[in-house]
Amino acid sequence: MIIFVVGMPRSGSTLLSRYLNLMDGVASLNDFYFYQWLAVNFNLYRKDRELFHKAALEYLSWFFQERALVNDPFEGQLDLDECDIARVMSQLTADVPSSLMRFDQIVSHYYLCIKAALNAEVLVDKTPQNFMHADTLLKIDDTVKFLYLLREPISTVCSFKYANFKGHDKRRYHPYIYAKYWLKTYKSYLTRKHEDNFYLLRYEDLAESPCAVKSVFYELGLDSGAVVFPDAGRLGNNSSNKSSSSRSLTELEIRILQHVLEKVPNELGYYFPQCRKVNFEDFLYLLKTTVTFMFFNLKRLLSDADSRNRILTFIKIKG
Repeated sequence: MIIFVVGMPRSGSTLLSRYLNLMDGVASLNDFYFYQWLAVNFNLYRKDRELFHKAALEYLSWFFQERALVNDPFEGQLDLDECDIARVMSQLTADVPSSLMRFDQIVSHYYLCIKAALNAEVLVDKTPQNFMHADTLLKIDDTVKFLYLLREPISTVCSFKYANFKGHDKRRYHPYIYAKYWLKTYKSYLTRKHEDNFYLLRYEDLAESPCAVKSVFYELGLDSGAVVFPDAGRLGNNSSNKSSSSRSLTELEIRILQHVLEKVPNELGYYFPQCRKVNFEDFLYLLKTTVTFMFFNLKRLLSDADSRNRILTFIKIKG
């Protein structure tokens, strides 16, 4: 089986990936972004599949080392040592894709080869944006399943606003963009929720109720009965589950979320607070945030292909 954990970042997906890796036979690849790598490089190396395969192996080798050989329970989730990684890479090196494969066949080839090389009964790819590529990923085989994670919108956007960890830049934050992102994620789930291989887990249930997590795992066909899930606060330095009374959105930011989402969150038991007066300082803060966001992304747009791909993803989300 292959499971794609998707939805909104800052909604507990890393914690969920950690829980999955506590289970026998499960290999959960946290923030894998391999589909995105394939999408960017497939056309770039269209005329040279051997070079494409070599570049894919370099990415995978880097990823496995990043996720296995670091002393952090959230980052280093894979139980692999250097010998294991060498064995996995040796097997993947031998599985050269055909030069005649279409993109969807390339995707299927690599995911199935990775699952086999890791000796995993269940391969999990935790890349939140993969809900936008469900049609292609469903073609891998008939065992593919998607697990959506959603969190109360104000808490989600607030987590983006104050996130402070390696690889995150606060200049990426804008309340309108992330409100649209939340809406896009939820609408994607609505279009799929009646299909047998699509599931939903709320962050609040993930963080507060191990029974709710085990119930979803049971629906996915995973046996977690003997697994004891540790408290989220003892698993490492992940800021999704941190809160502070001093961390909040301005009234204007909350109204932006209300305008974009309207009554959608109510269906999941999420409700907006009663409106308060918008201060002039709120407008100044939003103006500063907007200008910072625009210049930051303009610079990224002109810098490299990976940044351009991420910005195009945001544009699709906004649409």
